Amino acid sequence: MIDTSNLVPSGTQDQPVWVSGGSYVVGQQVVSPASYKIYVRKTIGGGVTDPSLDGTNWASIGQSTKTIINAYSVAGWTAQTVNAVSQGEKVVLSGALTANTLATVFSRTGGPSEFSTLYFKTTDGTARTMRVKITIDGSVAFDFTSASIAGPTLGMVISGFQNSAVNVVHGPIRSSTSLVIEIASNLTETNKFEIGYIVQELN
Repeated sequence: MIDTSNLVPSGTQDQPVWVSGGSYVVGQQVVSPASYKIYVRKTIGGGVTDPSLDGTNWASIGQSTKTIINAYSVAGWTAQTVNAVSQGEKVVLSGALTANTLATVFSRTGGPSEFSTLYFKTTDGTARTMRVKITIDGSVAFDFTSASIAGPTLGMVISGFQNSAVNVVHGPIRSSTSLVIEIASNLTETNKFEIGYIVQELN
């Protein structure tokens, strides 16, 4: 087996190697001689600790700094039922909805977040309309009401993979400070929408 752990990642040849005791500015990138990975400076200064061991002053480039917070549950979801499905995705039910009245199903403030997957679908064949409203950092970014839909598993893919005659991948939904998701039906009903999601808290 080939050991690739000591190979310099593609593109790192353009970055200087970190030097102990050197002085660095915010945003400056270096290659760690310990890990051979690129790090970006978060604070002004120097130091004698290799960037791979100094998360206070350096952030790794190309490595995720995201913490997946849906591995167990997401406190922001008001729905009661949470079921784990494949690849870290979660499915929750919408809970009780009053006809034509938006209900908040997710709300997060105080830091950045990202939905890499977000979709809504019906659980039965009753004819209804589905409305989804997403407010990002205080501004409405998405507000759409479907035409009447009648059938199970019909709805909207907002972010992630859409399996259809032509495969489509929708980009992630990102926020800096706050993200609110609201849904509505034109019927008064309970748990007739499923919400599938993968949400991450960005550090």
